[in-house]
Amino acid sequence: MKKLLLSCFLLTQLSGCAVYNAFFMAKYDNNEYEIVTHIRTIAQNVDCQNNINLMDSSDQVWFLSSELVNYTQYQPRNEKSNEMAVNLNSIAKGLHDKNGKMSRLYCEEKFNIIKTSAEDIQRVTGSRPR
Repeated sequence: MKKLLLSCFLLTQLSGCAVYNAFFMAKYDNNEYEIVTHIRTIAQNVDCQNNINLMDSSDQVWFLSSELVNYTQYQPRNEKSNEMAVNLNSIAKGLHDKNGKMSRLYCEEKFNIIKTSAEDIQRVTGSRPR
């Protein structure tokens, strides 16, 4: 009888932990994933030869990365996503501050870093439970 009671007790404790983790774990977020996808798409398709396109792309990436920081900031148990968003935003801010006055090589490398960072954030966000 004691073994049966102990087994029932342990079973409820283990399932309770699973329910707790499922309830409080950061979930897949469509909006977060969408913002990061927009950033990555802009970074992949920027034309570093065209100054007007370059300035517009820099502004868009900086604005969207700022939006991502604000979006992830106060979500519970989402600190890592916010940390990645802040890092991406600082990269985008450096590009935005150049105001289109940069070499083609600098532009390509900076947008490549943004694209890679956005892809990493997509992997993390997309791997969360749905």
